Amino acid sequence: MEDEKEMLGADEELEQVNMPDAETPAEPDLFEKEYVISDETKSDGPTVVAEEPPKKAPVKKEKKKGSKKALVIGLIIFALLAAAFAGWYFLRPGIRFSTTRPTAEAGEEFDAMSIVEGVRGGELSDIAVYGPKGELAKGVYKYSYSFKGREYEITVTVKDTKAPELSIKPEDEMASFNDREEVDPAGIVNVKDYGKVTLKLDDQGNDLKTPGMYEVIVTATDEDGNESKIPAVIKIEPYDTEGPKIEGATNTSVILWSSFDLMAGVKVTDDKDPNPSLVVDSGGFTTSAEGSYKVTYTAKDSYGNETVVERWINVYQVAYYTPGYDSSVYWDATGEWGQPYLVAVNRSHNTVTVYGKDGNGNYTVPVRAMACSTARPGYNTPVSTNVPGGRFHSAWRADWCYMVDGSWGRYAISIDTSLAPDPNDTWGIMFHSVCYYSQSIDNLEYEEYNKLGGTASLGCIRMCVADELWLYNNCPEGFPIVIYDDPSSPGPLGKPDPIRIDVNDPRRGWDPTDPSGDNPW
Repeated sequence: MEDEKEMLGADEELEQVNMPDAETPAEPDLFEKEYVISDETKSDGPTVVAEEPPKKAPVKKEKKKGSKKALVIGLIIFALLAAAFAGWYFLRPGIRFSTTRPTAEAGEEFDAMSIVEGVRGGELSDIAVYGPKGELAKGVYKYSYSFKGREYEITVTVKDTKAPELSIKPEDEMASFNDREEVDPAGIVNVKDYGKVTLKLDDQGNDLKTPGMYEVIVTATDEDGNESKIPAVIKIEPYDTEGPKIEGATNTSVILWSSFDLMAGVKVTDDKDPNPSLVVDSGGFTTSAEGSYKVTYTAKDSYGNETVVERWINVYQVAYYTPGYDSSVYWDATGEWGQPYLVAVNRSHNTVTVYGKDGNGNYTVPVRAMACSTARPGYNTPVSTNVPGGRFHSAWRADWCYMVDGSWGRYAISIDTSLAPDPNDTWGIMFHSVCYYSQSIDNLEYEEYNKLGGTASLGCIRMCVADELWLYNNCPEGFPIVIYDDPSSPGPLGKPDPIRIDVNDPRRGWDPTDPSGDNPW
C-alpha cells in the first residue's frame, strides 16, 4: 500500500507540475506536444516535462500573375540573339580546310589549294596564297591564306617517305664487268630519289669472279631509311688484254692552205669497251706550211690497254698535170709521202695509166699503160675529179674476193670512195682481175675477158691478171687514184690492145697473162 501511495503521489506531483489548474487534466496529445526529460531527478525517478511547440505564422499565398509572361519574353529574346549570332558566325566569309596540319613529300611541290575544301561568301579564286613554291626540301613551312579580309596560317611538314625508284640501265649504258674487279651496283641501275642513296649488291651466292651470266639484287636505301630492291642480270667477262682498234688514220696528202680535219674518217673500236678514249698528238700539223707532219693517235680502253697509230700527212703546193697536149682535163699531180705511183683511169677509153714521180716528187712520169673495163650502161664507176683533192685512195686488198654477182676476182684492191658526192652509190668499187666462175685459176669467165678495153663491169675496174698483179705488188696500200673522162686521148702512153681468147680453145679457162707455171698458154 505504501508503494501505491508513492506512485500516486508521483502522479499528483506530475499533474501539478503540468497542469496548474485544479481541474482534472485531459489526456495529453502526443502529436502536438514534445516531451523533454529533465536532467533533474528525484528519489523516485526522472521528471518528464511537456513543452508546447512553437506556433508557425500563417503564410499568405500571392497569385504570380506576371512571372510567366516575363519568362516567355526572355526566352524569345534569347532565341533571337542566338539566331543573330549563329547567322553572323556561319554566314561571314571563311575558308574550310580539309586539314590544318598537312604533310608533303620532299622533292615535290606542295599544292596549297589541295587542302581547301570550300569557301563561304565568295569563290575559290578569291583566295590569295602566300608561301614557298617549287620543290621543297625536308622541313616545316608556313603558308598564308587571305580571303575577304580574313587571314589564315597553315603549317606544312615536308618529309621523305618515298623509297628510291630503281630501273635497270639499258644495255648500251650498263657498265662492263670482268673477273678481276668488284661489281659496282651503280653501273647496273639508274636511281631516282630526293636525297642521298646508298646502293648495295646482293650476289645471291654467285661467284662473281668467274665469267658468266648471274642474277643479282640491288638494294637502294635513302637517308630516311626508305628502301627498294630490284633484280638484275649481269655479265662477268674475262679480263681484257687486247687494245682498241684505230681505223682510218692512214698516210695522206693535203693541199697547202686547204682545210683538213685530223679526225675525218678515223674510227676507234674495242671488243669490250664501247667507249674507248682517243688522244691525238697533231705533231704541229698545219696546212699553212708545206711539209710532212707525223700525227699520233693513242686509244685506250677501260682495262688500260693502249693502241698507238702514227700517220704522215704531207702538206703540198698543187702541181697540176694534164694527160695530153690537146686534153682539157687536168688533176693534182703533187706527190704523196710513201707512195711511188699515182694510178689514173680514163673511163672514156677504158685505159689505166700509172705515173711515177719526177725530180720534184710530183706524179708526171707515165710508166705503164693497161687496158681495162669500167662500168657498163646502168652502172657507175665514180670519177674523182669532183671530190676534195681530186683523188681517191686505195684501201684493203685480197688475193681472192667474192663478188656481188657470185663470181670471184683475183688481186682485188678496194678504192675508198667515201668522199664521193654519193658514197652509197660508189660503195664496193675496186680494181680486180676479170672474174672467175669459182675460186679456181682455171675457171675464167672468158667471154667477160674478151670485153677488156670496153665497158663491162658493175662499177669496178677490171684488168688482166698480169696488169692487176703489177698494181698489187708495186703500189702500196693508200696509193692515190684519179678517175676521169677524156675522150680526146687515152693517155700519154696510149691504149694497149687487149688479148682475145678463142671461146672454143680448151685453154679458155686460163688468163693468158697469168704467170702461174701451170698456165697452158
